[in-house]
Amino acid sequence: MVTLCDRAHEDLGGSVLHWSIPNPRLRGTPDAYEAAFEDIAGRVQVLAVRLTAA
Repeated sequence: MVTLCDRAHEDLGGSVLHWSIPNPRLRGTPDAYEAAFEDIAGRVQVLAVRLTAA
């Protein structure tokens, strides 16, 4: 499990992988959502490679 929200990470006791991604809603622009998506997509690709290699 990967949490993206600091609160979710804290609620789960910090026992999961956590990526602190800025909330795009705070900026509320299409660019903010695109940036968040690209950040998450890149991290998922790296994680997938690591899981496949393991």
